[in-house]
Amino acid sequence: MIVSMRDASPAVDLSSLEGITAQESQPPGPTRVGTNLAHRSFFFPTDPEQPDWKPFSLKSYYIAMLIVASLMLAGVQEYLCQKSKQWEKEGRGFVVFNSVGEMPTVEFFCWKYLPTIVMVSYGVLWQIADYEVKRLEPYYQLSQPTGNTAAQSLNLDYVTLWSYTVPIKAVKYRHWAVFVSSIGTILATTAAPSLQSPSINSVENPECKNSHKPACDGIRYFLRIDPVWSRLVTDCLITVALLALVLLVQLRRKSGLLSDPRGVAGIAAMATKSHILCDFDGMDEALHDDIHAKLRHRRYILYKSTIWQGECTHHNPSKSQTQTQTQTQTQTQTQTQTQTQNPHPIILRPIPLMSFMIAMAIFFPFIPAIAYIPLKTIA
Repeated sequence: MIVSMRDASPAVDLSSLEGITAQESQPPGPTRVGTNLAHRSFFFPTDPEQPDWKPFSLKSYYIAMLIVASLMLAGVQEYLCQKSKQWEKEGRGFVVFNSVGEMPTVEFFCWKYLPTIVMVSYGVLWQIADYEVKRLEPYYQLSQPTGNTAAQSLNLDYVTLWSYTVPIKAVKYRHWAVFVSSIGTILATTAAPSLQSPSINSVENPECKNSHKPACDGIRYFLRIDPVWSRLVTDCLITVALLALVLLVQLRRKSGLLSDPRGVAGIAAMATKSHILCDFDGMDEALHDDIHAKLRHRRYILYKSTIWQGECTHHNPSKSQTQTQTQTQTQTQTQTQTQTQNPHPIILRPIPLMSFMIAMAIFFPFIPAIAYIPLKTIA
């Protein structure tokens, strides 16, 4: 049973989920459906069989796998650190060599590339889960018992936002699942690999300060783990594991989805049974700010796999406010007609793109110069 309320009029029981029927009383004269429903509030009962579709990357076993992987990497890092300290007392290291050119290919690969491959792969696993959390957060907000406002549901977009600003916006809207996921992803993809890289370094044999001293026994360098950097990596991975545990608890809520809402068709299919499209009347060429301004006075809800209008929070404005809003809308329409907003992101617009290509052409010769010329020569 859906309850529809308009201002102070008695509640009306709608027995059908098809929206407003033609049998309801209409005021005399021509009317528009969008205007008739502008100030109505709709309340929905609790759905005892609310669907809960989730992608595999938001399943409990996937998040549990991230927790186990984080703890295993932290354990391996700590084990290597303890082993390195033990061998340091014995005057040894993981790998001994006189020059990098003499190292076996396998040992060099395990030193320079294997840790990076492992940490990057670990970060990719986190990015997969983080992308789905940000993509489905609007639907989680719509599936709440009372839905949510358009700013926190229909107009919400975490996917295209810069990753380092996502936690700030998530805290503003109190979307804790997105906050935890974004922080965990930043630590797993940026902090952990950056800290792990300097944790493995080569140390000169203290007995080989003089290259002609026979006490070196042909061993000039040791490969060891730096304790400070190693502990930072371990702490970072343990923090990520704790964040994954919090995310696992946050994802116990239901999404309200029957299947993946992929593409424009998937989202449009959710508006076929309700009258939500009435709120978008006349917004074919409206800008994002105009759409947000028009939808800000209503809550929206995902009920029975359909997006519905919820409670209307709009208050009747005074005559002066109405005139001001009308003037603002007229000015906005005039500006829209005279100056159309470029839909492309800044980096894909002609001037910024050309500037970027010119900068790449200028700095490209410095790459081989810095990579293959000794540092003393450059300085």
